[in-house]
Amino acid sequence: TLWFHAIPALGISSSTHTNALLKRHVEGFSTIYVVREPDAAGGKFVAGVAGRLYGHGFGGRVVVIGTGADKDPSDLHVRVGGDRERFAAAWKAALEAGESLDVREAVYQDAGAGVPA
Repeated sequence: TLWFHAIPALGISSSTHTNALLKRHVEGFSTIYVVREPDAAGGKFVAGVAGRLYGHGFGGRVVVIGTGADKDPSDLHVRVGGDRERFAAAWKAALEAGESLDVREAVYQDAGAGVPA
C-alpha cells in the first residue's frame, strides 16, 4: 500500500516476524518510521523492531506512528477510497504526530530492566 502511494517501505507482517528486519534493510537511513497497530500486538511489534534496530547498532532516529482509527496503512487506503491526496494528507498527519523512540531504552523496558548508566 505504501509503495502504491510512492512511499518506500519494508512490510513486516506481524510482531512474531520482526526477526526478518536485517541490518542491510536499515543501512543508509537516518530515520525509521515504525507503524504501531492499535492493539496489544502493536506494542509487541514496536518492541521487536526496537530490539532488532538496537542489535544492528542503528544510530538514527526512530519514530513510532499510528494511523488513527485505521489498523494500518492499508486500512487508511481503503477508508480514503484510494484517493492519493487524501491518503497523503492523512499520512503526513500521522508522521507529524509520531513519537520518538529511544531503542536502547525500549529494549531494556521490554526486558523489564532499567537502562544501565
